[in-house]
Amino acid sequence: MLPSEDTFQEQVPVCQTDSDDALSSTEDHLSTGTSYAREESDWEDNFVEDMDLDENDTTDQEDVTDMEEDKSSLATDLATWASKFQVKNNAIDHLLKVLQQHGHTDLPSTARTLLKTPRHVATIQKSGMEYFHYPLHQKLLEHLEKYPVEELQDHNTIDLSFNVDGLPLFKSSGKVMWPVLCAIHLNPIVVFPTTLTSGNKRPNDQHFLEDFV
Repeated sequence: MLPSEDTFQEQVPVCQTDSDDALSSTEDHLSTGTSYAREESDWEDNFVEDMDLDENDTTDQEDVTDMEEDKSSLATDLATWASKFQVKNNAIDHLLKVLQQHGHTDLPSTARTLLKTPRHVATIQKSGMEYFHYPLHQKLLEHLEKYPVEELQDHNTIDLSFNVDGLPLFKSSGKVMWPVLCAIHLNPIVVFPTTLTSGNKRPNDQHFLEDFV
C-alpha cells in the first residue's frame, strides 16, 4: 500500500534551514565583499586626494620659491640698472618707495642699501687733509663693464679726462673737499672720483696726487 501524500510529507524532512543558512551566508559574504570594496574604493579616493594635496603643497612651495627668486632678482636688476645709467640716489629712493607701495615690500628703502654702498671707509692724513684713494684701474673696469659691448667695440682707444678742484661742503662751515674726478668719454659720459680729500682748508701740498699720478 502506498503511503498517503500527507504521510510522505511527514516522512521527508524539509531542508529549508541549510538552504536558508547558505543563502544568508552568501548574502553576508556579498555584503562583506561590497563593504570591503567600498572601503577599498574610499581608501583609494583618499589616497588620490592625499597625493593631490601633496602635489598642491609641492606646487605651492615651488611658487613661493619662484616668487622669492623673482623678488630677489628684481633688487639685483634694479641695482644693475641704477649703476648702468648712473641714476641719482634721490631718484632711486623715490622709485623704491613707489614699488613698496605696490606690493614690493621686501625691497630696500634707500639707494645706499640697494647698491650696497659702504657707509664707512678708512682714511689717512695726507697734505693736511683726510685722504682716500680709489685704485683707478679698478674703478675704470667697474664702469666699463656697465657699457654695452657694442659701445666698447666701436672704440680702439678710450679717452679719459681729469679734474681737480675744491668744493665747499656746507655753508655754515669752512669744510671743503678736493676730489680728483675722472671722466670716461663714451656714450654716455661717466664721471667718478678716484681720490677724495677733505679738510677745513685747501691741501698743503700736492702729495695727495701721488697715488693718482
